[in-house]
Amino acid sequence: MARLNMVLADTNAEYCDFVFEYFNYRYKERFRIDCFTDTDAFIKYIRSEGQTVDLLLISIDFLSKMTSEDIEQNVKVIVELKENAETGKTKYRSVNKYSRIDDMAQRLLDIYADEYRLKDENTLPEFAGKKTLVIPVCSPEGGCGKTVIAVALALMYSSLGKKPFYLNLEKYYSPVKIFNPSTLRGISDILFYIRNQDSNIRTKITSFKCTDPDYGVDYLSPVATPRDLEETNIREVITLVQEIISAELYDVILIDTDGSFDLLKPEFIKICTKIVVPYTQSEYGINKIKSFINNLERSFQNEEEWLRDKLILTANKTEGAAERILESYMKAPIPFPLFNSMNGCIQSVLKHDALKELYNVLNFRI
Repeated sequence: MARLNMVLADTNAEYCDFVFEYFNYRYKERFRIDCFTDTDAFIKYIRSEGQTVDLLLISIDFLSKMTSEDIEQNVKVIVELKENAETGKTKYRSVNKYSRIDDMAQRLLDIYADEYRLKDENTLPEFAGKKTLVIPVCSPEGGCGKTVIAVALALMYSSLGKKPFYLNLEKYYSPVKIFNPSTLRGISDILFYIRNQDSNIRTKITSFKCTDPDYGVDYLSPVATPRDLEETNIREVITLVQEIISAELYDVILIDTDGSFDLLKPEFIKICTKIVVPYTQSEYGINKIKSFINNLERSFQNEEEWLRDKLILTANKTEGAAERILESYMKAPIPFPLFNSMNGCIQSVLKHDALKELYNVLNFRI
């Protein structure tokens, strides 16, 4: 995902240091930031040949010492850094200098997308208006390797330069050895705000999310208690997913959900790009998957072809080729031999041909 070249120009060195460190810690995948506290050094930088700044965040102290021509030629979007409502009366849009940095970051992204959309819709940055894939990984069968596949897909997207969001909707969180949350606030809090119709859900998601330091995958801390999911309805989950999409920061949302939480209602399936359904070839697994398909088809009468295009059935814990069952759904069965444990080296999972094949099916049959 493309990063914005951002410049912060402010005479307060301590403030610049704080913003620089915070952005590099929390938003390094979205912004590449330079800071200036000296006007002359800034003007020299901005006038240098071949220099293009996507986003300039500039204080009134700097603005008052230069003309529009000094900065507008090589800057795509200019945002004034205001200390209060009375600071300056300029033509530029503004952000509050002392607002929360997470709120500021989101507003800067919003302003950039809005301003650039007005100038040239064909040259929007990659994140602006970008289509986010929504891919749940779910199964009616316990122990089929669902979470391993969901996590492995998230890591594969990240390793290929995409920005994934891993959304765990299990009552009992399982990928703790890979994604070990560092914050207490997470999905339970977000669901609470959604139920209470909070108007700032997107900013809260950005603030509460964790980023895996090794793989760069964003995720939220799991539910505090199973009851938080038991009391959640499908409309609230759709709102949660749509709020993540609206940030326009992610290439894909991987949703990991267990069989106790029935997401696959018609209204939810319609927002999904594809749905990965792992199963095993045991008699129990095959009976469960057949029953699962029959129930879905009853919910989608006269739309069976559309449903078949959504579902990617994935045979796990099998040696060799997957047995061809449910022919209309399994035109290209994908075997995953023994992907049933997170205890081994995740790198071996990422290198497996079956995972690469699944990735290709998800991304080239859309």
